[in-house]
Amino acid sequence: LRITPELREVSLGRWEGLTFQEAEARDPHQWARYMTGDLDFAPPGGESARAVLARVGAFLESLKGRHDGEDLLVVGHGRSVTAMAVRLLQLPPEALWRFHIWHVGLSIVTIDPDGAALALWNDTSHVTTP
Repeated sequence: LRITPELREVSLGRWEGLTFQEAEARDPHQWARYMTGDLDFAPPGGESARAVLARVGAFLESLKGRHDGEDLLVVGHGRSVTAMAVRLLQLPPEALWRFHIWHVGLSIVTIDPDGAALALWNDTSHVTTP
């Protein structure tokens, strides 16, 4: 087990702990910009999407050559998981906004010398309701 801060959730700065409605009420102009999908925008005191892509990309680079041919379980948060998909699949950064993920969703990416392929995305069939 290895815990790494590179897979933490996106930092929303002073919006942390607020609902979306509360963040919008606090900073309506900033919120409007956030909702445009601008990769370089960061909430006040927070982190931009491009910064998340860079930190997750650094994590993925650190794995190269260390686990070739092995199955690896990586657990992350919503934005870090979607950033991993974008980086592994070599998609443009804007594709970050095209992925949605649910809590405890299982995704599988297969990696071989020719690249990566998405084998399963956001499967929650293992979740049972009480």
